[in-house]
Amino acid sequence: LYLKSDAKKGWKKYHFVLRPSGLYYSPKDKVKTLKELVCLATFDTNEVYIGLNWKKKYKSPTDFCFAIKHPRLQQPKSVKFIKFLCADDQRTLERWVTAMRIAKHGRQLLENYRSLVEELTQEDLDHLAHARSCSITSIPTKTNGNVATGVNSPAQSTSSSASVANSDISSGRHSRASSSSSSGCLSDGGTASESAFDCEFPMGTIKRKPSMKPNIPLTWMTRQLKE
Repeated sequence: LYLKSDAKKGWKKYHFVLRPSGLYYSPKDKVKTLKELVCLATFDTNEVYIGLNWKKKYKSPTDFCFAIKHPRLQQPKSVKFIKFLCADDQRTLERWVTAMRIAKHGRQLLENYRSLVEELTQEDLDHLAHARSCSITSIPTKTNGNVATGVNSPAQSTSSSASVANSDISSGRHSRASSSSSSGCLSDGGTASESAFDCEFPMGTIKRKPSMKPNIPLTWMTRQLKE
């Protein structure tokens, strides 16, 4: 990576090593021991930020730049506390930035990933259960076979027969009442001799019963019948 020098305001290329505690680099071309590495910045309080248009503003070698600084530090008063770095290409920039963010927030990122997977799994299960319930409710329910086929049950047949019989009886009574009313009397179901003469009507009725042995006038025909 290229590191911006504060003194010369230029960029110089160094070999960098990433550790969980921070970013280290070697001021010399050859490093014999790890003790020769110099800590450029730690990740306890610092964050990584992507730089834009630094090639024009800071004369960086490429446009693939990033910085390590405290979140509260702002330019231009705190430039000396900000570490400016530059990569050769976009892929190298993404690798370094991603690795540094994992080194700082690795545990939290892992927990967020696991919680997201659990939420997605639960959502998939809920969606599957909802789809299954919808498919079950969409199945048409079976209706009563008697209603669908038009066949009545024995109880229904008995009730229907009784209703028909009652209607016939009522029809018979109505017809007899009609015939009786047309003849001038009402029928109560008594004998034939009493039904026609027990009724009291104001007009057009016979007040007394005729004799059971009427006096037939004597004629040639009645004499033959009498003999």
